[in-house]
Amino acid sequence: MKQFIITIILFMLLVAATVINNIYINDTANALAEKAVSIPSADDPECAKQADELYELWNTNYKRISFSVPFYVLNDFTDILTSMCLYAEQGDVEKFENERRLFLGAMNRITRLEKII
Repeated sequence: MKQFIITIILFMLLVAATVINNIYINDTANALAEKAVSIPSADDPECAKQADELYELWNTNYKRISFSVPFYVLNDFTDILTSMCLYAEQGDVEKFENERRLFLGAMNRITRLEKII
């Protein structure tokens, strides 16, 4: 009977950890997506500053996200974000908007990987 109770407790801890991870990933992805949408167009002087803030937000959350998101998704995401910051600094509106759409698509992939049914 002791083993059964220990097994149930461990199972409940595992489920709780999975749910907490899911909430964290989805909240972080939503925060990143909201920040990306709020960045003005690349011809605005504030664009580069806000793009850098988005990059810093990504860097602060990268380590925890990397525990549950596959490396190829993280790698693509980091590449997109780096390009997005570069185009913001250059003031290239067309390429910046393209990278922003790719960024939001990558955020969609991250949240889709964490969906519970």
